[in-house]
Amino acid sequence: MFFAASIAIVISGPISLGVAKWISPAMFTDDTLWRGFSAVAGSWIGGAANQAAMKELFGVSDDLFGMMILVDTTNASLWLLAILLMAKHSDKIDRFYARIPVALIK
Repeated sequence: MFFAASIAIVISGPISLGVAKWISPAMFTDDTLWRGFSAVAGSWIGGAANQAAMKELFGVSDDLFGMMILVDTTNASLWLLAILLMAKHSDKIDRFYARIPVALIK
């Protein structure tokens, strides 16, 4: 599962940046945005140590790195909120997934 999640992050990152560049080219006046998000991806794949390694590897400025830490922390907090809200409704979620045929899951 770790390997699959890591591959998904590595593949979806450039796709997301490509879509964002297509929607709003003004955000991409230089190459700093992808550098910042590489640090966020490093955090998602391997935690704070990987995030710091990506900062050094790709030359992310301290200001941008601070913003990316804020993005990472906000994302983690919202995901935790979603999980806690879903836990309250776990019986309904279990009943929903019990109706899905096993052939569709595999």
